[in-house]
Amino acid sequence: MTTKVAPNPRHSDFGTFAYLQATMLEERFMGRLIMFGTGLFSLFDMATDIVMIRRYHDQGRKGFAKAIIATICASLLLQSFFVYIQNRRKKSTRKKIVEQIFVWTLVKPGIDAYRVAYKAPNEVGQAVTPQTEATGVRCIEMLIEAVPNAAIQLAAILGANGNRSFLAMISLFSSLSTGAFLSAVTSYEWDTNREQRRKNPLFYGYVPEGTFAKLNTFVALFMFSYFNLLVRSTWVILLPLKVGSLTTLAALSGEMLIYFIWKGARKDLSCFIRLRGVPGVIFAFLYTFMAKGIADWTALVHLRFPHSLGGMYFSFNVFINASIGFWVALTYNSEGVAEGALEKKTVLVVLCGSCAVLLLSYAYLLGSLNRDYINTFFSTKTSSKAVQETFTLNVEDELKFFIFRYNEQKWKKEIGEQVKVWLNEKLVEWAEEPPEWLNEYKKSIIPEWAVDDIKKYPSIFAKNNKRRNSLLG
Repeated sequence: MTTKVAPNPRHSDFGTFAYLQATMLEERFMGRLIMFGTGLFSLFDMATDIVMIRRYHDQGRKGFAKAIIATICASLLLQSFFVYIQNRRKKSTRKKIVEQIFVWTLVKPGIDAYRVAYKAPNEVGQAVTPQTEATGVRCIEMLIEAVPNAAIQLAAILGANGNRSFLAMISLFSSLSTGAFLSAVTSYEWDTNREQRRKNPLFYGYVPEGTFAKLNTFVALFMFSYFNLLVRSTWVILLPLKVGSLTTLAALSGEMLIYFIWKGARKDLSCFIRLRGVPGVIFAFLYTFMAKGIADWTALVHLRFPHSLGGMYFSFNVFINASIGFWVALTYNSEGVAEGALEKKTVLVVLCGSCAVLLLSYAYLLGSLNRDYINTFFSTKTSSKAVQETFTLNVEDELKFFIFRYNEQKWKKEIGEQVKVWLNEKLVEWAEEPPEWLNEYKKSIIPEWAVDDIKKYPSIFAKNNKRRNSLLG
């Protein structure tokens, strides 16, 4: 028999003055650490990239220089476009310009970390919350800049006549660290967000209480992501030397195909947000593809969510990454490779060692967590099941109402009638005394089929007659 979930059953002191006071002190310390760390890593990574661009150009290795320039430009352009979409409805032109200045002066990650740490409210005209904006910007920087640059630097170091100078190693460390730090920050911030823990206490809450415990988990997140990125980048660079570029590309594509087949077999490929038709199909494909790509390279722990990879596949992904790394290292043969390439002994020690540390860092991460949440790293729960639990396991009306923010394909068939009964009972109460949280947007997403008689509730539905012409469900 399923037990109802209280606002946060895994934190018995949640909401008390002592708890909130201690939490605020911890959040202030970690917030400052994240804010300064994010800014420093991004700026240092950019500085080392610029130095290496000049170095590669002077060495006549212009292909590497151009590749790094391309990733930097692509990252900044995409961040700029994302920030434009986020702020395009703002009335103040000055604020729009300031946001763009943050992007192009490379301080945007630090500004976002500050806003999340100090709970900046949504401004009028913003498309998404500050936390979602920060996540979007970081994903762009990880996927388009940090990850490709780490692979480019490794290719330059591991290849024939590679540049294995101290400066090249520092630049590689910087790219790996930036990607790992952004991954750790994103996972940490989502999990420690009090509102997220209130909405979904079965998933959010793995970071334990206490400053030292939080710092320990953050370090574990960083180390895990760092070695995952190092292992993935190394075997992707070395594998073509053994089997060829086309076979490597086929292997990577096959890995992605297996993931899509897994999602499809579990009927878990449909769009989870309220988007219908072709736009919903496109979103579902792009989200699934990007979630797998980010998890492959950065091991972003937040992506163990059922809407993304799910706990079981996330852990399986880590095992596959390490296994391929071991196989590439053990079968590497420098005899058929161009002169100047790494010796077999070096590859064996470095790559096998990195794979071993990757698995140990994952074990360290699991050991640093709140024990109640270890199961979320091995869960087989589907996206549909997670959506349905939004309604079935919560007791607060505001939290139950979140079911309407999801695609009906995820829940209508299984619990639609149950939702309808609950809604019609509550509409009687809300018509007389509307709760504060029931704003115009939330009224607009109530599906017509779930209401017995819309005309009985003019105070709720009078302003929302046009809502059904939208693509949104």
